[in-house]
Amino acid sequence: MDLSESPAEQDMALVSFYKRPNVEWGRPLNCSLEGDTAIGHGVTKFFFSTCMEKLRSGFCINFANSSYTQLFEGEPGHLVPSASHFLVESDMFMVAGRMIGHSFLHGGPCLQGLSPAVNHVLLGGSPETATVTLEDCPDLDIRETIRLVLLQRITWPREDDNDDEDCSVETKCRMSGYLRQFIANATPTELTNLVKFWTGWEVLPLSLSLEVVEGRYLTASTCFETLRIPGHYKDYTSFKHDILTCICTCHTGFGLV
Repeated sequence: MDLSESPAEQDMALVSFYKRPNVEWGRPLNCSLEGDTAIGHGVTKFFFSTCMEKLRSGFCINFANSSYTQLFEGEPGHLVPSASHFLVESDMFMVAGRMIGHSFLHGGPCLQGLSPAVNHVLLGGSPETATVTLEDCPDLDIRETIRLVLLQRITWPREDDNDDEDCSVETKCRMSGYLRQFIANATPTELTNLVKFWTGWEVLPLSLSLEVVEGRYLTASTCFETLRIPGHYKDYTSFKHDILTCICTCHTGFGLV
C-alpha cells in the first residue's frame, strides 16, 4: 500500500489487487506500507482492517457518476448489499467476498455490522428462512411505506358479516382487494394521507375498521376509526381515482366527503 497516493488511488489499488485472477488467497501474505517505516505483522493487521473499513464505509472511487461508492447500505447492525446493478456487473461484490474471505483465512477481522439476515445467507442459510426486519431497509422512504403497508390492524369485512346485508360477498371481496392493491402501491405521502383521512391523524391506532356500504364516495368516521367504501366500483382505476381525491381532503377538514 502506497500511503503517498490519494485515497482514490489507494482504493483503486485495493480493488485491482482483489480482482486479480488465479490467486491462491491462502498463501502467506507479506504487506508493506510505502511512505511509512512500519514493518511486521502490524502492517498486515492494518491492511485487513483497512479492507473491512472500506467495505463498511465505502470506497473513494468514481463509479456511476458518484465520487463515493458504498457496497453496503443502511444502519449499523443492519447493513445490506447495495441494489446497484452497476456494482454487481462490475464484480465489486466479488471483490468484497474475496476481501472478507482473505481476512478470515489470515485470522483478520470480520465484516461487522451486517444484517443478521445477510449473515444467515452468507453462512449457508436459505434466503426463504432468513428473518428480515424493517431496519434492514436502508431507504427511509421505502421503510415508511413498508411500515404503513403492514396494516395488519385492519379489520377486513368477513363473508359471514351481516351488518351490511346490501353488499354481496363478491362486492366485499372486490372492494377489499382494491384497497389492498392501493395500499401496496401507494407512495409514502398517499399512505400518510390515507391514515389521516381514516383516523384524523397520522398515528396508527390499535385497530382500523373497514365497511363496504352504499354511497358515491369513500367516507370516514374518524372517531370510530372506520373507513367506509362504496361497493359500486367495478374497476381499480376508478377506485384509485376516487380514493386519491378523497384522502386529499384530510388537509382541509376531518376527511369527510
